Amino acid sequence: MKSVKWILFSLFVAQFNLAQNKLVDSIYQVSLLEKSLSKQVDFLNDSSVKYKTKDFDTANSLAQKALELATKNNYSDGIALANRNLGIVSMNQGKYDQAESYYNSALSASKSPKVLGQVYGSIGRLKAEVSDFLGCVKYQFKALELFEKTQSYDLQYVTLYNIANTYIQLNEIEKYKEYKNKAQAVKELIDKQKATVLEPLLPTSKQATSEKLTNHDDVAAVYFEKKLSDTNAIEDPLKKCRDQLALGKINIRKGNFTEAKKQLDEALHLAQKIKNKILEADILKHLGDYNFALQQKTNSNSNLYKAIHYYEKALPIFTAEKQYLNATESASNLGELYELLGDYKQANFYQKQAKELNDKVFTSSTKSSAQNIENQYLLKIKNQQIRIQELELKSKEKQRLILIIVALALSLFGGLFWYLSNIRKKRNIELRKLNEELDQANRVKTRFFSILNHDLRGPVSKIISYLQLQKQPDILDEETNKRLQEQTIDGAENLLNSMEDLLLWSKGQMDNFKPAPKLILVEDLFNDIKRVFSGYHHITFEYYNTENVSVTTDIDYLKTIARNLTSNAINVFKTVNNPKIIWKAWQENGQVYISITDNGPGATLQQFKALYDEKEVVGIKTGLGLHLIRDLAKAIDCEILVDTKANEGTTIMLKL
Repeated sequence: MKSVKWILFSLFVAQFNLAQNKLVDSIYQVSLLEKSLSKQVDFLNDSSVKYKTKDFDTANSLAQKALELATKNNYSDGIALANRNLGIVSMNQGKYDQAESYYNSALSASKSPKVLGQVYGSIGRLKAEVSDFLGCVKYQFKALELFEKTQSYDLQYVTLYNIANTYIQLNEIEKYKEYKNKAQAVKELIDKQKATVLEPLLPTSKQATSEKLTNHDDVAAVYFEKKLSDTNAIEDPLKKCRDQLALGKINIRKGNFTEAKKQLDEALHLAQKIKNKILEADILKHLGDYNFALQQKTNSNSNLYKAIHYYEKALPIFTAEKQYLNATESASNLGELYELLGDYKQANFYQKQAKELNDKVFTSSTKSSAQNIENQYLLKIKNQQIRIQELELKSKEKQRLILIIVALALSLFGGLFWYLSNIRKKRNIELRKLNEELDQANRVKTRFFSILNHDLRGPVSKIISYLQLQKQPDILDEETNKRLQEQTIDGAENLLNSMEDLLLWSKGQMDNFKPAPKLILVEDLFNDIKRVFSGYHHITFEYYNTENVSVTTDIDYLKTIARNLTSNAINVFKTVNNPKIIWKAWQENGQVYISITDNGPGATLQQFKALYDEKEVVGIKTGLGLHLIRDLAKAIDCEILVDTKANEGTTIMLKL
């Protein structure tokens, strides 16, 4: 018998699917009658909207076909609207994560402002479905801005009403009235233009307006009864379910419990049929409200237990689907019911849970959307009641324990933040240090190659030129050959000295190379100068060290400085008669002074800029000299003073 029933059921399902496929195929064939591909996609999308609540499978199939055709032809707005329709169908089925994914795809594809506004509006409704009402307002305002730019008055009307209804959930009555009046003003404009007015998407399954404004219950009841009598509405199970729920809530408030129970049971049956868990949970909650209200009237424990049963079935669904407002109210009511039963432990548990759920609404929505909505006091009265009940139920020991836990948690987060901040600071310091080292290395490299180019190529080229001349000895007379030979030898010696200086200077640029100071006699320095420059017979050298001065420094650094100063002085004597160089050493106020004076033509202080400015370009006529002198003097804490006068000569003083 069971197998026969299964076969019959399978045949029914197959026949139903076949009928559904025929419907989708028929609509698709009609869409092909449109001349342009974009209009074919638009027709499929419009058809999907018509079935979005009464036949999810058909709506989904039509939207998928629209998406395929739009993607194939790169029709951006068609892709966006198809994804939006898929998101609407998913949302109506309670599949919010899937709906969000479709809406994000729609956002990426949207090109025209009007379509983008429609996507924003759908995202706003999704935010409302998961109790993120401030997020809902944010996206509705985005949509409204675009609809105003495109002068889409019908969509402006819908969006303004949605904003107004969302403010009801935020307990912002004045703002509700403000945006409701704006919506009515747009509707009047539409009526004058005889435009079609769409039905507002919000309030959602909660039907906030009828729940908050109880003085309109009679008018609302007539409205919903009229909708239920409409043939098209009866064919749409989702709309019928919501209307039955709305009537049930109205009759609970009016005290018509028999009618309320009948309408809520019918709504529950429809919600289970269309497999909408959020709507089913909302109805279960209101069945709890029904039994709670009936218990207060009859004082029957039977209704009290039934109310607990319905609330406890609805609460986990609300929590899982992030319906925090409904979850908060359900948990709070459970706390009150268990308190009536005398079960204070359970009462405290649910009251605490209600507070935690309520806090989620504020932490996840209010803080993140503070710029869009100011001074929101969602569930303010409910919060005060929860706090009072907690104060009555909690002992001082529990309060102290909570404070300790909070303090420990804050300390932990504070310590973690401090630790991460310190790590970040250390890394930043290390990075800056590495950047500085890299910068310094680049400067050293530039200086190094410039010195090589200027100070080594010249002498080497002279040697090469002389050697090439030697291949043809008949060209030069004996006197010229001797003179060039002496110049080449002097140049080679100077080149060797320059290379020694260059190696020393290069070492001085390395991180781990430091001067090795020791006590030396200045007389030894003067003797080194006499030895190195003994071949310059046409120049008079004088040395004065009457105090037999000694100084603690690095002898190699000081020798290199002295040699380069002497070499620079020699270079200025090309047009000077009776050239003279005077070296002096003396002590004054605990400082050692060593000076070199020449009777050359003098110069300007700008020509000695390389002695003070590290940014001065390497490779000027002073070559390695001034740069080497500057860097080596800095390494041994030696101050350099320059006194130069035109046609009188130059004095350079080393202060050690």
